[in-house]
Amino acid sequence: MLWRMAVAGRRHSAPAPNQHPVGHAAAPLLPFKAFARSKPRSGDICAFLADFVGVGRGCRSAGLALLALVAACDCSTGRAEFEDLPQIGYKRVAVVERRSDGFTQGLAFVGNQLFESTGHYGRSRIREVDRATGQVLRTRKLPDDVFGEGLTALPSGLLMQLTWKEGRAFVWDPETLREVQLLRYEGEGWGICSAAEGVWVSDGTDTVVLRDPKTFAVLRTQQIAHHGEPVRRLNALECLPDGRLLANVWMTTWMVRIDPQTGKLDGALDLAPFDREAENMHSAREVPNGLALEPETGHLWLTGKYWPMIFVLDLGLTAPRPGASDGHAPGATKGK
Repeated sequence: MLWRMAVAGRRHSAPAPNQHPVGHAAAPLLPFKAFARSKPRSGDICAFLADFVGVGRGCRSAGLALLALVAACDCSTGRAEFEDLPQIGYKRVAVVERRSDGFTQGLAFVGNQLFESTGHYGRSRIREVDRATGQVLRTRKLPDDVFGEGLTALPSGLLMQLTWKEGRAFVWDPETLREVQLLRYEGEGWGICSAAEGVWVSDGTDTVVLRDPKTFAVLRTQQIAHHGEPVRRLNALECLPDGRLLANVWMTTWMVRIDPQTGKLDGALDLAPFDREAENMHSAREVPNGLALEPETGHLWLTGKYWPMIFVLDLGLTAPRPGASDGHAPGATKGK
């Protein structure tokens, strides 16, 4: 009953998803009656509890009690949720160490250049990252009143960066990091990736939206479910050459593979081992977030919020994406 009472007390003041610097960001909360009627799964309860503990850390006794409930929920990874899916195979290719000062919201390649979107109000940026050393080569700060989110390379060669609640999609010239266009949209922006038919966008719910990359108009929507249950908190996205999507599931260590034509999941990979490795090097690290396919090689580059490294994985993808150019990671540390 404790979590129901707490939901009822906080239903009008939920904090920002992805916002808390210590990793306890708020999942979208329903009004109490709707939340109770929905028979929430353990993952939803855990998402709420983690949020409540995160924002109520100053209330020592309540925080400790709720922290115990979070632990009892086993919600740090949500492993049981997707372990019945076919597991995505991979070979570890490289590890690129990098600065861990970025609240990573998205990664994207333009040719052989790697770019990163970071979040938080007043600290959101788009920046180019050296693929060999992880050093930041160039950076552009976003306005203080926007919260940077997902990032993708458009077919035109430009970059598109979402914002969380502000309804602004920035289009950047990757050579100068100058803003060349500003598009508006309704709702929240979380993850984005480019496909042949448009750009797929997530908003933290169980729905992905296909939009026109030139106007950002909605072309169609698709709900995502597993065993008939909605898959919520879809975050960073990456489009695969065969039309499927990869997505981080926020507040878990899972990466899932989505068929956007059917709305069903057909694969998953638990990133917990990478998360633990990141934690060993930087205890303040947070959840996995950030996916990008390296052009031509098809290698997946993945990282997380405040992670001190980027992992490079071979998923067995051989078909290059349109416009792909040579991309390797010279100087990167080879994986075991």
